[in-house]
Amino acid sequence: MQPFRNHYYLLRHGHSLANETHVISSVLQDDHYPLTEDGIQTVTRSIQQSPLTHDTIIFCSPFRRTMQTAAIAQTLLGCRPSQSIPLLGERGFGKLNGCSTRLYPAIWVLDKANIDLSYYGVESAAAVSSRMMQVIRQSEQCHEDQTILVVSHGDPLQILVATITGLSPNLHRQIPSFHPGELTLLAPKCD
Repeated sequence: MQPFRNHYYLLRHGHSLANETHVISSVLQDDHYPLTEDGIQTVTRSIQQSPLTHDTIIFCSPFRRTMQTAAIAQTLLGCRPSQSIPLLGERGFGKLNGCSTRLYPAIWVLDKANIDLSYYGVESAAAVSSRMMQVIRQSEQCHEDQTILVVSHGDPLQILVATITGLSPNLHRQIPSFHPGELTLLAPKCD
């Protein structure tokens, strides 16, 4: 991958009610999970301690928890309102939506083995990679020398970083997990 024309920061949404109650929330129409008070505080600290400025462009997933996270960043930075981009949404967990997050490790084992998860309706790591990379490619075509904050979810962000660093998307768990409210600079692999 060539170096980016822009600077990308990745921010996982703050701790949400879904995290607190250990519920998989991957369907936008069923998204009733706002940030917790701890989530709001963590995002606030991450943005206040960041190098981001009022010139930052914010892209975010349309889920409630990511929109709230982006709104906090926008308010603290004094930048333009965020752009909601469905391609940045949570990984689709199909029949597992609404189930316990204790099922995540089993999905990640199947990801690593590159096993087709379509029976459960779980979106493949390759499909998540494709849509996340589409956002980056479109941004690279439309912007130059900008700082862009991408607000999304744990799996999609990990899969994006895996892809950018040259790993197969199904090996995304080799990338350190994004903690709720964690901000990270996205750096492409230098060839």
